[in-house]
Amino acid sequence: MDNRPEFLTAFIQLYERHPCLWRARDPGYCNRRLKEAAYEELVALHRTAVPDATRDTVRRKINNLRCAFRKELNRVRRDPAHRPALWYYELLGFCADQEPRGRSGDRRGPRASEVSHTHYITPTTIEYSCAGLPSHRASGMWLSSDLSADESDDV
Repeated sequence: MDNRPEFLTAFIQLYERHPCLWRARDPGYCNRRLKEAAYEELVALHRTAVPDATRDTVRRKINNLRCAFRKELNRVRRDPAHRPALWYYELLGFCADQEPRGRSGDRRGPRASEVSHTHYITPTTIEYSCAGLPSHRASGMWLSSDLSADESDDV
């Protein structure tokens, strides 16, 4: 079973040692090779508890842990007197600043009060690169108002 406290403690500690997986502003966050190596370490650890574990299994495990943590974090933010029910809440405290404030299921993007002068480009496909790595393609993204109307049409 992979939900034993000893295993999850080791798993979360190893996850914390790889900020390229959880800190969006980490220089390695966009480095695919670095992330693959980090995931391989987590897969190797996960295989000690679940022999047929894969990268996908590890990603789901991380997502489940972060989702439960996010819900508990939002409860604490709403009511500072709330005592977290998750035993691993403190272990995942390192990623608290990566979680947006607000409802955990809110996918509408930032509130107007949080972002000034931002435009959302929808049907256009935009090429972007991260830290000088090869470009990636994405449909729709937040752009700063530093672009004039003419430039945003060209993108």
